[in-house]
Amino acid sequence: MTDHNLWLADDWLELQRVCAGCQEHLTQEILNMKYEIERNRHHTVLRNISGRLKTLDSIQNKLVRYGFEVSPQSACENLHDIVGIRIICSYLKDIEDVVEALNNLPKFEVTEIKDYIANPKPSGYRSLHVIGITTIEGIGIQCEIQLRTTAMDSWAALEHQLRYKKDLPDSTFVNQELLECATLLEQSDIKMQAIHDYIDILNGWTRNDHDDDHCEHQKWVSIHIPELKDPKQ
Repeated sequence: MTDHNLWLADDWLELQRVCAGCQEHLTQEILNMKYEIERNRHHTVLRNISGRLKTLDSIQNKLVRYGFEVSPQSACENLHDIVGIRIICSYLKDIEDVVEALNNLPKFEVTEIKDYIANPKPSGYRSLHVIGITTIEGIGIQCEIQLRTTAMDSWAALEHQLRYKKDLPDSTFVNQELLECATLLEQSDIKMQAIHDYIDILNGWTRNDHDDDHCEHQKWVSIHIPELKDPKQ
């Protein structure tokens, strides 16, 4: 893990500048990674890449909420999501490929992976969070990269719209309905992956066609994908 440089107590604007540079660097490296991953593929692997920086108010409020010292140094040491990147993939197995590629990004060191795909949150939220450190100007900044399929992202976006910034009381019924939607979308993801695999087989394509050193994944996205068979064949 890269050591964090010491920050002065009033270096908030400098922290913001360095984090903006970190986001720009990480986004560009992920774009380069996208082109490399998709160069010999037959589909779009990374459908969308977006980023956001926490505002200074949000950083300071989160430090207070978790009982940390309110300082730039404390923010660097204790918050892993000052810089956030979200990657939307087409299929479940695409997430596996992207996780592997992130381990080889320049100036980025993966420190933790939170797998909410194999282990969804009680609400139904599914995503895979890759936490790491990006080194810019000799300074290590913690970053969080969220990976989702289109289905996972649609559920998260609509759930956020329904719940947040509204006077919605906690409702067991609403919670159950949202969880049911998440379960249906999970089944859709698995089915879509199975269809995609089947079409690849029909075309004589495999994931290893253009990557002799490609290792078996299934490390982070440990979901069984059934093999489809056309009953007419």
